[in-house]
Amino acid sequence: MVKAEEYLKQIAHLDRLIETSCDRIRELREIAISITVPMDKEKVQSSGTSDLLGNSVTKYVDMENEVLVDLIEKKKAIVKQIANLDNPEHYDILYNLYVVKVSVRTLCDRSALSERQIWRLRKDALEAFELKYLADVTECQ
Repeated sequence: MVKAEEYLKQIAHLDRLIETSCDRIRELREIAISITVPMDKEKVQSSGTSDLLGNSVTKYVDMENEVLVDLIEKKKAIVKQIANLDNPEHYDILYNLYVVKVSVRTLCDRSALSERQIWRLRKDALEAFELKYLADVTECQ
């Protein structure tokens, strides 16, 4: 059985992959936009496309967009699972710790809870998450 903490840590990994993918898409779009074709050369009739590099970059950007959409969907699915927990306190704790990535100390400052209470609630929330979603899961997706 997959542990809830391991499963929820996927969010941070997905965030890094999303950020990297966005950066790559921006770079590729810049390359595609900056490609110029010299206009002073003699025109030669050809049967193929004249902008192989531009078309290749465009296809790669499209593939990156598909990857990005998949990553975002995976993250949304995990966040939705957190949101569907039965106890609102469990949602608050897990959402803040794993999605927003707030520290336990910051959570203490934001709430009327002690650090010990937050750690206890976190443990309870992780157990509730495991029971609800991970009882039959053998590995992270």
